[in-house]
Amino acid sequence: MEVVRQAPNRVRYVITSAGVAHEAVMSRDYFQDAVRRYRETRDRIRQSLRALSVNWPADDAQVSQGKPIVFYGTGEVAEIAFVSLQEVDLRLVGVVDERCSGTFFGLPVHPVERLTTTDLEGRPFDRLIVMAFDDARRVPPPLVARGFPIERVSWL
Repeated sequence: MEVVRQAPNRVRYVITSAGVAHEAVMSRDYFQDAVRRYRETRDRIRQSLRALSVNWPADDAQVSQGKPIVFYGTGEVAEIAFVSLQEVDLRLVGVVDERCSGTFFGLPVHPVERLTTTDLEGRPFDRLIVMAFDDARRVPPPLVARGFPIERVSWL
């Protein structure tokens, strides 16, 4: 980039071919870093989901159709977890979120009030997985208020 003075209080920026090339390199590096961070996040989530599956109670009768889980949250972490579910025997039966509504990959997003300790809108599940990395091991206040059992909550 080249700066050309036009007047004492004005400048004009001229982008040179070297400047364009530099911007292209910076953009490429930025996207490569973003993809690397995505892969690291996906690997971390996969490991967590695999560990949950491996440690699943052996006497669970619902396991034949996949181990039923509910996501707590619909953000980017949940989106990566949804993709990662394709590689494990966990089955997403529902999604709850106190701040979001609509659908999440074809499943309706339910308010927390529709969640009981054993089912979501009549669909039984065994584990509720908190879809966040921050405040690890902190049970979300809406679950605490509902008396949701901590032993049925998992974190990524």
